[in-house]
Amino acid sequence: ILRAAVKSVGDIGERMGHDLAAEVSWRPIMLGMLTLLRNKQCNKDARQILNRLHGKCWTLANSLPCLSHSLGLGKDAAAAGSGRRAKSSASARMTSPDTRKNALKTANNVEVLEWLAGRVEAERTMADITPMAEKSCLLTISKFFLSHVGHRDPRCRRSVVDGLLHTIIYGIDRLGLKIDESHEMCEDYKSTNPRGWESIKANVCKIRRLER
Repeated sequence: ILRAAVKSVGDIGERMGHDLAAEVSWRPIMLGMLTLLRNKQCNKDARQILNRLHGKCWTLANSLPCLSHSLGLGKDAAAAGSGRRAKSSASARMTSPDTRKNALKTANNVEVLEWLAGRVEAERTMADITPMAEKSCLLTISKFFLSHVGHRDPRCRRSVVDGLLHTIIYGIDRLGLKIDESHEMCEDYKSTNPRGWESIKANVCKIRRLER
């Protein structure tokens, strides 16, 4: 039954496109799909449909509240993209030890973080993405990853590194940010893992050289 429901979401999403994401009903649908990423029986189907609808129905920019809720970070995280005051407030909360500890008490986010890291990179290469993530949106996404820096699962920590790398490259490639400006969105990682931060910066330079 779950697999049939997931398939129906994909069929409806492809027919309605961005109109579906504008409907009130889309929020609980996407939250349900994100929850299924943790389901061993349906995670492949949910991942496939979410990926299929990415760009056609939903984008990173119009999905921040759902992503924040699914990761257990609350509405302050999603509000970070709406203005300077909210952004600084959310940044302080999400990088604090208490918030990091609370995030790890929520449902296992390994699959969601891994999926999200891949989606950031996928959206970077999509043509005519609407709406496209602005800098404030990328800053919020970087906080999603930074809130899981201390996760005990090495797979999740790997996704944090990948997600931060893809977020920086997205800012440079799609928004035209300077390297230093794009680095600033994820620089909180430097104080947590200086060696890892240097590796991210080196990979940014390597990717840019390869894509020129």
